[in-house]
Amino acid sequence: MRTCGAGSFRAGRTGLGQVDTSGGFDVGKIRIQAGQHTYTVMYQNESLLVWDSTCAQPVVLAPDSVAYFVGGEGQSIFSNGDLVNGDGSLNPAIGKRPVTLIAWRPEAELRKPGLILDSFMQLLNSLGYLGPYVPLESLQSARKVDAS
Repeated sequence: MRTCGAGSFRAGRTGLGQVDTSGGFDVGKIRIQAGQHTYTVMYQNESLLVWDSTCAQPVVLAPDSVAYFVGGEGQSIFSNGDLVNGDGSLNPAIGKRPVTLIAWRPEAELRKPGLILDSFMQLLNSLGYLGPYVPLESLQSARKVDAS
């Protein structure tokens, strides 16, 4: 699925969840193993950054959005808060169900240079990402070239 600035990443199994609650925020990482790829979602309440272990750059950057599609019976769409319990353990409802990351672009206003994008960039900097904002569709194009 690669349309309208949206993307999906291979189905895999959730692995390690990590969360620290401080200052009113849940800060953590969620890892999804999909074949030789390990996707790491870094979040502060909302998903801010997604790395693919096989890529040199992130595959999703805020303000672009990320959610988890979980196959099988029960709830299908999960947020970070749904997926990870307060102690960092994974929600038992996930079990061995396959998880696919889905990503999409936000409204254009959120991507324009200025206060909102600057705020996201400060959050990304706090997670160790010091590069520029690169839109989802550009990152997806770069991944296609890398795969060739």
